[in-house]
Amino acid sequence: MSTIFFHVGPHKTGSTYLQDTFARQAMSLENQGVLYPSIGREYSTGHHNIAWFFEERPHINTNRAKLSGDLLRLEAEESKNVLLSSEEFSRLLDAQTENLKAAFPNWDFHTIYFLRKGSSLIVSLWQESIKNGLITTPLDKTTLSIISDNMKYDPFNHDANIAKFKRRLEGEVSVLNYNELLASRTDLTQPVSEIINADLKQEHKRINPSLGMEVAELVRAANLYNARIGKRRRGFPRIACHRMLKIPILNSILKNHLNAKFAALHKSLPAKYFLEMGFQSSHFLDGDAETIYNYIPESVLLDELNRDNILPWRMIKKMIQEK
Repeated sequence: MSTIFFHVGPHKTGSTYLQDTFARQAMSLENQGVLYPSIGREYSTGHHNIAWFFEERPHINTNRAKLSGDLLRLEAEESKNVLLSSEEFSRLLDAQTENLKAAFPNWDFHTIYFLRKGSSLIVSLWQESIKNGLITTPLDKTTLSIISDNMKYDPFNHDANIAKFKRRLEGEVSVLNYNELLASRTDLTQPVSEIINADLKQEHKRINPSLGMEVAELVRAANLYNARIGKRRRGFPRIACHRMLKIPILNSILKNHLNAKFAALHKSLPAKYFLEMGFQSSHFLDGDAETIYNYIPESVLLDELNRDNILPWRMIKKMIQEK
């Protein structure tokens, strides 16, 4: 019986890099007996939007009739092992995961799950929302909103998410430690290659890397300004900030200014804060830092909106106004 390997992410564990690698080396994988199908990844180069079919929620570029056809075509590939990759698989609830299993009655299942420490994951999720212009709140308030949201899917509860795949798919689950792989400078494709028993060329690339603290706070300030003047264009404040940061002299001026703010006024967010807000101890792994993150207080960041004596900041605000 052939195997379907589900790379399920979750989000912010190097999935974009892995999907890009899988897609560009798809022919090599197929020659080694592992199909990385093109069906169901029209939305982005490597991401299999078949996961959205089972998630049962509206999503961009999701055509349910077409995805049904994609599933039937996959069933015709039983002679090969198949690799499917989507972070959205990790968000499937129990019943949806059972529907996923039922769609492939003649296959074995092997789930590939990357474990990331809760402390770095919350920072990464927060920064991603900032980069996309979705939020203007500091990390502590964002954490509180996540906890109080009463989510059906908890991205920090790795134990429950891993158990779901073991219980509902009734197949093997390989758990890889994202933080340890990064610390040892191991390319993320290496352990995946061993699991699927196929060679992958290691490219050692970083796609969608994390922002530095000062850059994240700068983009957050730009988001606040963008919202204040009523523009509300997702992502544009980040573009404006990055244009300025590409100019060496402006980059230096801005970073010196922001670093001075951090040195004098930053707040530290300790691990115990997360526990007090409702996180479970199992959300954190051994080695989580005592201090999770440093950030500029809201009052200081709001004060930045009234400053025009810092040339790069003045130029960023002008770009947002004109766009």
